[in-house]
Amino acid sequence: MRRWPRVPRLRALPRAGGCGQRVHGVEHHDEFAWLGDAASHAVSAQLAAEKQYTQLHLQPLASAEMELYGQMASSIPAENESAPEPLGSYEYYTRTPARRDLPRFCRRRRGGGGEELLLDLGALADRYGFASLGAFAVSPNHRMLAYTLDTSGAEEWTLWVVELATGATHARIANAHGVEWLGDERLVYTRANQRGRPSTALLHAIGGAVRAEVLLEEDDEEWVLEVAATKGITLTLTLTLTLTLTLALTLTLALTLTLTLTLTLTLTLTLALALTLTLSLTLSLSLTLTLTLTLTLTLTLTRWARPRAAAS
Repeated sequence: MRRWPRVPRLRALPRAGGCGQRVHGVEHHDEFAWLGDAASHAVSAQLAAEKQYTQLHLQPLASAEMELYGQMASSIPAENESAPEPLGSYEYYTRTPARRDLPRFCRRRRGGGGEELLLDLGALADRYGFASLGAFAVSPNHRMLAYTLDTSGAEEWTLWVVELATGATHARIANAHGVEWLGDERLVYTRANQRGRPSTALLHAIGGAVRAEVLLEEDDEEWVLEVAATKGITLTLTLTLTLTLTLALTLTLALTLTLTLTLTLTLTLTLALALTLTLSLTLSLSLTLTLTLTLTLTLTLTRWARPRAAAS
């Protein structure tokens, strides 16, 4: 029978005096507002105590954990490679080496050729401690690579433009999100505002002035600015409306109401048309009956007048 170690009880989370906040006329007190200061000694001590408490509880399961990890790792291929994507005279693909979590971005000549390493995301993560790739775009002449990288985990993207043959960095632009090439020597990227919303599109020339040219700026907070290139290298600036769930439900209800009113109006018009046709038919029948009665009366008077004329 497995014996579990004696683990001291975790002390209760301390409560501070609280932080007062008045909302809609009601005073609210948050007794744990002190946890919002991640750099404080109290928060660091609390996290360290909780980590130690968890490790002590899970210590008897360490061997079982490694056994499960080995079983799951044995079912995964040692090296994973994506399907190649043809682009011009090259085909581009990703390859994840054995016992690595992040892929390498590579290319080779179509029809055969040696592998060229474009970007090693795992090596960047080892250098910075964290690495997340955003945009990834190769220039039309396949000489330059533009990509956005986040090394903090806070989605703070930096645009890098490198020459693939030499590895030389031609540009490093902070606070850049989407990127697309406009020819071989120019590219367009989007920049976020203080709230993290991509709102400005800028044109940057490789080797040109540091200050980029502003192409479009969207001030409405409900819209997100994106940039994309068609197959003909025609630049397309797209405004994407970010709808909340409430607005989406409101639009759905509005469309449903509009459809209901449309159907009701259609039925009303159909009924009105049917009534009009009925009235027209009724009037036609009434006119026909009137003419028939007039003709019958005329014939009756004619027959009555002829015997009187003969008698006289």
